[in-house]
Amino acid sequence: MGDHVKKALTDKNHNSTKKSIIFNTADKHAKKQLPKEMKKYKWKEGKSGNPKGRPKKEKCIPDILNKLGDLIVKTEEGNKITQREFILLQVYGKAMQGDQWSIQFIADRTEGKPFITQNINLGSVDSPLVSFRERLEKRVAELDMLN
Repeated sequence: MGDHVKKALTDKNHNSTKKSIIFNTADKHAKKQLPKEMKKYKWKEGKSGNPKGRPKKEKCIPDILNKLGDLIVKTEEGNKITQREFILLQVYGKAMQGDQWSIQFIADRTEGKPFITQNINLGSVDSPLVSFRERLEKRVAELDMLN
């Protein structure tokens, strides 16, 4: 066969009949020869496998809110600010009037939310965790005695 090599492929649609792909091993850039039945599935040269490209990301609520927040509005004084800044000015105005939610909102975002610690007593004899712990300690002691 000279510089040509035959490789057998199994075609599952034809009860394990063998098809051949022939390529030239002497030429590193040689193209593979496909069987006729497979040529209809080959990509056409110059055509993309994904002609429409990657689908656009769906818009979600935070994306929409951020876009709306970036829109520019004019204040009564004629200053240009974003809608996000305008809303925060409204929150500050309500806080100055004594609105508790607005005060808490500003404090949480400037100072951070406080940590809440809780003490939980698991030492009760009736607790399932205590009985499990006792059983576990008993089993560990038994295993230690065996070793």
